[in-house]
Amino acid sequence: PLYGKHRRIEHWSNAAYAGTTLGRILAGEDARFDHVSAFFSEEFGKTFRYFGDAAGHDGTSLEGDFHDDRALFRFLRGGATIAAAATGLDDEEVNELTQEIRTGVATVA
Repeated sequence: PLYGKHRRIEHWSNAAYAGTTLGRILAGEDARFDHVSAFFSEEFGKTFRYFGDAAGHDGTSLEGDFHDDRALFRFLRGGATIAAAATGLDDEEVNELTQEIRTGVATVA
């Protein structure tokens, strides 16, 4: 629902989010599956994470360096962040980034 299209995401974390949402619905909550999609991969001792959907982006920005232990690459549309690839973010930064993406997608939708 966040991106206004059907997407197939084959990562276990997506199944966990979907299951949690279904549990809330079955418990009587007015819940929707509108999670910012994410997946990760561990390569050469580093964890790389991807958030959102970059389709239709018209710009990018990079903070840090992927050769170091910290980097954030944003995919932008109309100046708003709609997706990102990152390494080295802590949980609070991930929460802030996913909220930034949620807001960015709503802004340019």
